[in-house]
Amino acid sequence: MRKIILLLSIIVLCSDICAQVKDVKSFHQYFGSPENPIIGKAIPAFKIKTIDGQQLDSEKLKGKVVLLDFWATWCGPCRSLTSRVDSLIGHYDGRDDFRMIGFNHKENLTGKSGDPVTYWKNTGYKFPTVLNADIYAKSIQAGHPTMILIDKAGNVVGRWDAWSPQIADEIATAVWFLLEQPEASVAHIRKQQRDKEHFKVVYLSDVFIRNQPDKANLVISEKFFSLLALSEWDAYDFIKPVIDTLTNPEEQDRIIANTAIDIAQSDNVLSKDVNAYAISLFDRLIKEFNGGKDFIVLDQQAKVKFRVGDQLGAVATQELAINAAQESGANVETVKYLKNMLEQYKAGKLDPVEKISDVVSAEPIQIVKPIDKKAYINTQAKDFTQNDVAGKPVRLSDYRGKYVLVDFWASWCAPCREENPNLVAAYAKYKDKGLEILGVSLDKNKEAWLKAIKDDNLSWTQVSDLKGWQNEVSQLYEVNSVPDNVLIDPTGKIIARKLRDQFLEEFLSEIFK
Repeated sequence: MRKIILLLSIIVLCSDICAQVKDVKSFHQYFGSPENPIIGKAIPAFKIKTIDGQQLDSEKLKGKVVLLDFWATWCGPCRSLTSRVDSLIGHYDGRDDFRMIGFNHKENLTGKSGDPVTYWKNTGYKFPTVLNADIYAKSIQAGHPTMILIDKAGNVVGRWDAWSPQIADEIATAVWFLLEQPEASVAHIRKQQRDKEHFKVVYLSDVFIRNQPDKANLVISEKFFSLLALSEWDAYDFIKPVIDTLTNPEEQDRIIANTAIDIAQSDNVLSKDVNAYAISLFDRLIKEFNGGKDFIVLDQQAKVKFRVGDQLGAVATQELAINAAQESGANVETVKYLKNMLEQYKAGKLDPVEKISDVVSAEPIQIVKPIDKKAYINTQAKDFTQNDVAGKPVRLSDYRGKYVLVDFWASWCAPCREENPNLVAAYAKYKDKGLEILGVSLDKNKEAWLKAIKDDNLSWTQVSDLKGWQNEVSQLYEVNSVPDNVLIDPTGKIIARKLRDQFLEEFLSEIFK
């Protein structure tokens, strides 16, 4: 549960902060691919017949929100995106002001083509689909997958040409906003946050900030918390300039405290860099705002110190938290909790609920902005050669003809080591169906690298040049944080990036159906 500490009063931000957050994106810019030339224009006209005999006319669809879904049976990402989007917005199928329409096209592009009619009927989707839509798909350069959102005036307001769980949520949020026209109020934003509707929180917060810049402070923490659940780097890029330009000491106190505690209490496994940023914010609270007398500040700082590998610092800070709690007259349960955390730090690991690995990074902290993974989808993978554990050169192009997951990791990376059991399970399940994994390690110490391979039971090929962050393959693919990966199809094209946890399994299960 998030805690707002030190100050409970709401103080309006100064004008320089308003300037920071006033320039937000419009709807057209916010969703999908705003640079695509079709955005903001009328959809090309169509008159089509669906597989169940319906006649659909684009002119007669005006007055409705329409989502066009371009797909093929051989396209795993198409199937995944359609399934996810339908699960999120399928309850709109019966509304008079909404239509989702499937467009099957280039069905015979690969040797994996199936029977689209049988496939569509077996899915149980309630929305109609069209067969042999190659000509119309070409008119708007639709790929696999592509989804296009049209407003009630018949204009394109969003376009997506890739798959990921977040893209599906983004599409659902855009549809929701057009159909529901939700109120961008503080109360509604906080309700969406309680419901863990993070995309909705971020978008509504931007609308609120644009409409009421003088009250931006009321939703800054809500937007940051939801951004943190979606992308730690987007959250960092948003909050850092806000904090850096705050001039009101009391408002600084509140925003810094909320930000640091949001990071400390996040359910996500965050990078060492972001945890280190939280430590720096806690340091500011302690130094500038007398946070050293607040046991909550100290307790949360101890947690992030432990996460970045500073065990001694975590122990020392937790001891200060216990003293501060006792001096402030905290209740017995609170002191007991603080002492329990101290014992865990001394023992070198947290309760499993925290999902913190015992392996911590020894690499230097570098705040870097990650690449846009969307930019890599449907591009040809860059070939490379690097030596395996025995010093034998391994070339990526030797894997042509199979699906290969290039996994960037390191023995010192806690999130990587936590992800490895997931990779082991996926490899065991799909290796006989055509999946290969090629590990690329950002290690410098060969012994630590080999030990991690053995300890984590990584049975696939591993390569490294033992140059750490200067690994030539990681630089070729602009890897700025680990774990990272790219999934390459048999033709050598990248079809996904940064697949982790259940999303990896969801994606692979669609490919190897």
